[in-house]
Amino acid sequence: MKEITSLIAVTVAVLLFLGVNCYGGDNEIYGCYQKNGGDLRIVKHPKSCRHSEIPISWNKVGPQGPIGPAGPQGLQGPQATLNPSEEFPKVYDAENQLLGISPSMSNGYLSFFVPKLSRFVSLSPYTGDVASYPSIQVYYDASDCNGNSYIDAGMRYQIMKLESKYIMADDVDAKCIDFKSVWGLIWSEMGGLYLTCASLSSGNQCNLLPSREVGLPFSAPVAQPVHIR
Repeated sequence: MKEITSLIAVTVAVLLFLGVNCYGGDNEIYGCYQKNGGDLRIVKHPKSCRHSEIPISWNKVGPQGPIGPAGPQGLQGPQATLNPSEEFPKVYDAENQLLGISPSMSNGYLSFFVPKLSRFVSLSPYTGDVASYPSIQVYYDASDCNGNSYIDAGMRYQIMKLESKYIMADDVDAKCIDFKSVWGLIWSEMGGLYLTCASLSSGNQCNLLPSREVGLPFSAPVAQPVHIR
C-alpha cells in the first residue's frame, strides 16, 4: 500500500509540473494501477482500465488546510506632521509675526493650529493673549497648587494660559488621580466666585491628563489686529 501511495504522489507531481491535461473531471484525476507490475497510468475515464488493473482516482485540489497563525505586528510608521505650507491659510499678528495656520472663529475667539506644538491656540480679542479658560480647573497632587498638575481630557489638543504660564496636556491616556489642591473658579465663603487656588484634605477626579508648562513659538500677547493670508 505504501508503494501505491508513493507512486501516485510522484506521478501527480510530475503531471502537475508538466501541465498534462489528463483530468477525468473538473476536480478529479483517474488512473489504472497494474496489479502485478505496479505500473500506474493516467486515463480519462475509470472504465478504460483493463482486467489486470485497479481503477483509482484522486482530487486535483485537496481540502483547505487550517488557518495559519497570525504574523508579527509590523513596525510603527513615522508620525505625520503638518508643514505650514502655502496650502494652509496662515495667521499673522499686526507686526507680521507668524502665529499658526488653519484659523477658525468660536464665540468671538480666533483659534488656529500651531504645528511646532501640534496643538490649537485660541486668542482673546480683548488681550491678544492665549485664552485662560477660567471654567477649566487644574488639579494638583500636592497642596497649594504644587506638584504634578492635571487638566481635563477635553483640553487634550488645546493650549491654555494659567496665570503667567502656558500649559498643555501630555499625549497619554486619561486616568483618575487623587488630588490635594485645585486651581480655578472657586466659591468663596465671602460669596462669589474667585479665580484662585484651593487646598483640600483629599479628592479624586477622573478623565484627567498630566499637563506641563510649554513655551510658545511666538511672542504673546500678540499685536492686534491679526491678519489671515
